[in-house]
Amino acid sequence: MTHLVHTTAPEWPFPAAPEDVKDVIDHTLKNEEGYLDIARVVIGGFSAGGTLALTAGASQPKGALKGVVAIYPATDLSIDHTIRPPASISEGNSNPLPPWFLKLGYRSYISSTTDVLDPRLSPVNTDTSSFPERVLLIICEEDPLHDEAIVLVERLRIAGLQVDLKEMPKMVHGWDKEAKERTLAGAARHEAYETVVDTLKIMFQ
Repeated sequence: MTHLVHTTAPEWPFPAAPEDVKDVIDHTLKNEEGYLDIARVVIGGFSAGGTLALTAGASQPKGALKGVVAIYPATDLSIDHTIRPPASISEGNSNPLPPWFLKLGYRSYISSTTDVLDPRLSPVNTDTSSFPERVLLIICEEDPLHDEAIVLVERLRIAGLQVDLKEMPKMVHGWDKEAKERTLAGAARHEAYETVVDTLKIMFQ
């Protein structure tokens, strides 16, 4: 397992982060130490990391990646969330990604000269042939990124890819990071992580 802390905006806007991911995958596939099974390389991430995982195949030869696991990723960075209806939030929950925050984050990451159709930017614009044979998306019902993820899932399934989708009812973006044991959020975290483990076992077969 390799853990990547990629460069972030605004200091390092797009395409710095996907280039970091490409460098790590390239190094892994070279397998200079000779102890890796490069036929079973899987990439995954949370939030922006999930976005980078989903677009990673655009910078790799077809078949280089065995699978992708993306947990509450952004899949269409062209969306202006300030003009869309906000996600419904249950009593006791709060939205960690208000529209103004998403807009600020996207503006920090995407420069005025960036081609918004660049396949490394938004998974919805990544050619379906660039995705690995199996994809797992875990998304949250009360996440403003929920609906765009559904669009991506449908697009990949139409293309014939094996896409596993797990929706977490009443959960918000990043809920698992603050979830406490013996709570609904804690139980949801265990369920989501168990799904990841089970899916990885299948991907590594």
